[in-house]
Amino acid sequence: MRISSRSFLAAFLSFTVAIATSPLSGADNLDAGFRNPPHSAGIRAFWWWLNGNVTKEALTRDLEEMKDKGFGGAMIFDADGSSQRGNRPVPAGPVFSMNAKRLTILICYAISFGAANAGTLEDTFKNPPDSARPGVYWYFMDGNLNRQEMIKDLESMKNQGDWAFAMGINRFVFHTFAHKPLGDEHRPGMTMGPYGVHWDRGQTWWPMVKDYHRYVTRCSHLLRQGVTVSDILYLTPEGAPHIFRPPPSALNGSGPLADRKSYSFDGCSPNILMDRAEVEDGRIVFPGGTSYRLLVLPHCATMTPKLLEKITQLVQAGAVVCGAPPIASPSLSGYPQCDARVRKLALHLWGQPPSAERRLGKGRVILDTDVPPLLNKHKQTDKSLLPDAGKWIWLNEGEPAHSAAAGEVHFRYTWNIADIAVLKTARIEATSDNSFTLEVNGKPVLKGDDFKSIDSADILPALRSGRNTITVVARNAESDQRNPAGFLAAMRLSDADGTSEVIGSDQTWHASRNRSDWLAAKVLGPGNMAPWNLKASSRLTAVPELYPEYSSIAAVLERMQVPPDFQSDGLVRYGHRRTDAADIYFIANSTNEKVETICTFRVEKGSPQLWDPVTAETRTLPQFTRDGKTTSIPVVFEPHQSFFVVFPRKDSSKRSSITGYVNFPRLESVADLEGSWDVAFDPRWGGPEEVSFKTLQDWTEREERGIKYYSGIATYHKSFDLPHQSGRRVYLDLGTVHDMARVRLNGKDLGVVWCAPWHVEVTGALKAGNNQLEIEVANRWPNRLLGDQQPPDKDARTVKWESGLLSGREFNTGRYTFATTGGPNMLLPSGLLGPVRVTVQEQ
Repeated sequence: MRISSRSFLAAFLSFTVAIATSPLSGADNLDAGFRNPPHSAGIRAFWWWLNGNVTKEALTRDLEEMKDKGFGGAMIFDADGSSQRGNRPVPAGPVFSMNAKRLTILICYAISFGAANAGTLEDTFKNPPDSARPGVYWYFMDGNLNRQEMIKDLESMKNQGDWAFAMGINRFVFHTFAHKPLGDEHRPGMTMGPYGVHWDRGQTWWPMVKDYHRYVTRCSHLLRQGVTVSDILYLTPEGAPHIFRPPPSALNGSGPLADRKSYSFDGCSPNILMDRAEVEDGRIVFPGGTSYRLLVLPHCATMTPKLLEKITQLVQAGAVVCGAPPIASPSLSGYPQCDARVRKLALHLWGQPPSAERRLGKGRVILDTDVPPLLNKHKQTDKSLLPDAGKWIWLNEGEPAHSAAAGEVHFRYTWNIADIAVLKTARIEATSDNSFTLEVNGKPVLKGDDFKSIDSADILPALRSGRNTITVVARNAESDQRNPAGFLAAMRLSDADGTSEVIGSDQTWHASRNRSDWLAAKVLGPGNMAPWNLKASSRLTAVPELYPEYSSIAAVLERMQVPPDFQSDGLVRYGHRRTDAADIYFIANSTNEKVETICTFRVEKGSPQLWDPVTAETRTLPQFTRDGKTTSIPVVFEPHQSFFVVFPRKDSSKRSSITGYVNFPRLESVADLEGSWDVAFDPRWGGPEEVSFKTLQDWTEREERGIKYYSGIATYHKSFDLPHQSGRRVYLDLGTVHDMARVRLNGKDLGVVWCAPWHVEVTGALKAGNNQLEIEVANRWPNRLLGDQQPPDKDARTVKWESGLLSGREFNTGRYTFATTGGPNMLLPSGLLGPVRVTVQEQ
């Protein structure tokens, strides 16, 4: 069990009417900026000075590390430094401003609790012109209270970051980079306790983090080029400040990482629409250049005359609007004439009775038939199935409700439907500890990642007469605490005659670890059992949706002969931007499995190119087909892998594919690097300086305490011979790594491997004959913290600060680490596990 990623995504996220965030770029400039993105595109962080405890030397080192690791800037906060006994005030700006200028790092200051003690900072915070560019920001945060913040690794961050990129986020601000004034002998160092993702130079993997930052920076830079491409503009209601929430039907899956469907969308406030919207060539456009084909009105019975007048102007100028006529004004300004004005405008737009589709000027108004009766009554819906129907199930190993191994478990359930035509409704509900994805007859219908939440989906479109199969991939995340696992589901099939059938998860479902050896699932207990204690969702008087069903909006766009912007038969998320030189798509595998799929893009010109943001490699995609306004491309994704697909507009080629070439050549293994490895750990952190591993294994399985409880970086050495591979691209595949690795071959640094595919190209560094391989591997802090909680390392030293830090108290602490609170209680897998192989690209 782990804390829900809903808390991890307690992030500032808004869907906005996108403003152009950089000048329109030519194809050559795109490529150059992708390979070497500007410093201004770098990540940023909240830089916390905790309780006024800062030193000039440590501030300088913090800034130098930010510069070295590719930060574009930071925002300074001080955590209540003025009010706590023994703490010093924040130093004046000149203490660090010259270093910020020297390193060209943008520093901003947030007036916080201790701001009264901060000196003058005016020379430090003069923003360069680029910093004034607008953007859409995302803050990585974590409100979790189970000390999970110290076990975040880069691979676990990637899926959530890619979701943000696909949703339109183009700048990451990490919460938190904590100032480190205490020295390396007190690592992990000052942190924000349970708050935020600890993203600072106290992390074990910090020397390797730059390659991840380059990935984020490349993505951020490319996603600021041109303008975003969206078809649907949802108008938010008038009244009090309103946070736009997209209709669930417009998203694939549920939970915090739900993805947009094939037509993208944005949200817009009434004031923005009235102040900035115009119409060009039948589209609603904004000053930055972003345009929309369809404006969707909310389900509100009221609208001010001013807003309705603006909508009327847009329709007359050529806009297409979908909505229902309002019946009054929400304001008392000008009452009762304001209501009469609204009714007159509504009659002009929709007619009487309201027409299904009405032309007015150059535009059209389409009646929203999904609107609830009188626009303000609650719908009656089916009673929640869970937790009463269905049983918690898992793989038949041990006692999963108490603790289960981390990893994936697959479930399968098959049943027959005599005649699909008699079914009126079909709905499924599910939840899992920790997360799941669910398909019906191979079609993705539902996913979730919060065991306290019941996720629901309509599955009628996926069903058929005869044999039907539900398949589920449930995932139990790693945890440093007790780790229960379970899956729970139920579905109701209702016929037109009013009869219904409820099917719940139980021993008739089958479970497998590998999707080949299927056995009856183990029933753990009823839906309300401990430790989950699931409660029913309130569905009897559900609030009506604010917007029409996505399917009806998609149907409108189809009638307008607008193809979907992106489609895939796999769980692939996307984002789309357009410059005057190219169409740019960001696509990412949202699953932890390899995916081979056909991706279809709404582009009819240009030979597609694949741009890999991890390696900065760009290449053409020789396999593609054209069908009218769309281009279909076979794509192969490794788990959570992402790409940019770029269509240069100057290349108007309409050819299909190059015969004999494939987009993703397969790799074949030519050598396994078996046998012993020489491994060097850092003695300063308790590890042996030299040790031989007869075979690759997890550090936590070793008997030596200095390895079992080691946290930090260890270096693997090996020599190997390999025949010359003439004309072929050669890769070194690392197999399984916990958690990231830097590869050097024959003295050449080949970079850091931190995500799938876990390999690096070695073609240019490889020699015929003897090769010297060096792999640095970094894990995370919990293992050393756990070791320091146990004899003989427990309370091995005494720490006290003459400055008065922590009220001058004396602390007994571990031999290598310092912590004021309890640490983890479970070791995390660590090291290079392999198998390490040399592979070559098939010709």
